[in-house]
Amino acid sequence: MPETFTTTISTVVDNQTYREDLVDTGNAVVQCSPSVPVAKIGQLTTRTDANTGTLTMTTGHGITTGATIIIFWTGGSRRSVVGTVSVISVPIDLGAGTDLPANLTAITAMVPVSVTTGFPGDTPQGIAVKSPVAGWVGWYDNTLALIKEYFVDAGEGDQWAFSSGDANPLSGAAATINSIKFAHGSSASAQTMTAVAVYNG
Repeated sequence: MPETFTTTISTVVDNQTYREDLVDTGNAVVQCSPSVPVAKIGQLTTRTDANTGTLTMTTGHGITTGATIIIFWTGGSRRSVVGTVSVISVPIDLGAGTDLPANLTAITAMVPVSVTTGFPGDTPQGIAVKSPVAGWVGWYDNTLALIKEYFVDAGEGDQWAFSSGDANPLSGAAATINSIKFAHGSSASAQTMTAVAVYNG
């Protein structure tokens, strides 16, 4: 059965709305909507540079040496690599996203939740992500390499459509997109996040 991926582009000028629908079709779809648990609370207590520092987390944070974590704060978010963890001291470095905030800024952080998929990275006709709160979605191939990541604002998302003319963001995958990972910044409650891909299998 054909699967349709429709992207609507709306432009408003002088109170007039101009709309265009981009319609792409594949023969298969993968959709992931995991319930992602609460983020852990902490603080940036050392800021060495724009991507290096140390987080002081609350007890029971569950972050381990070598993990990839996603960090959120008011006005920004960042993917970082964890150094040697010592109890509640979590050193971070490298990654991507917003430059680290000022020292002593309150943050939340979490190790992303992974959902196994398995579809050809060179065949999507459209992909989309969304999150009810500030979030992050990463697409990984079968070599565990991160192929594409999206940082999204609360209640928003991002997408790519084949007919947009932009390059396929998953084309660098080795054979398949093996997993999609999710993280968000809410320490108040678990959040349901979504990623979808329409593709030719």
